[in-house]
Amino acid sequence: MSHLTTVKTEIRSVEALREACTALGLTLQAGGRVRFYAGESDPVDFHVPLPGQYDLGFTRQADGTYGFVADEELIGGRSGTDDYGRGDAGRQILGEDCRRLKQEYSYAVLQAEARRKGLQISRQQEGNRIKVVLTGRNL
Repeated sequence: MSHLTTVKTEIRSVEALREACTALGLTLQAGGRVRFYAGESDPVDFHVPLPGQYDLGFTRQADGTYGFVADEELIGGRSGTDDYGRGDAGRQILGEDCRRLKQEYSYAVLQAEARRKGLQISRQQEGNRIKVVLTGRNL
């Protein structure tokens, strides 16, 4: 049986989070509630509707970061199928422990900082990893 869980993260930029969601074919929406095993969560600051049985949400923490709000099956480190052999499409998109979303978020933050400093940025996907190359006069 699963529970609703909140995980503290270092997500600070809503715009970078929006870009990360877009890169995965998802939409970050203001407000809403998150679907989880036992129903719906309390209101969240942002939510990402996902295919499958769960959604992903974010709430602003006291330190200014945004924490994940989701069913533990969605972000609990498992991808593919659950203990009963059921697949969840949202979990497959986000990756194990939301790894793919975190990667895309990190890349979006790096991309914004590179632009701010007048640098060029490119990326290459290498399996589950992203290789980032920065070029420009300021290096």
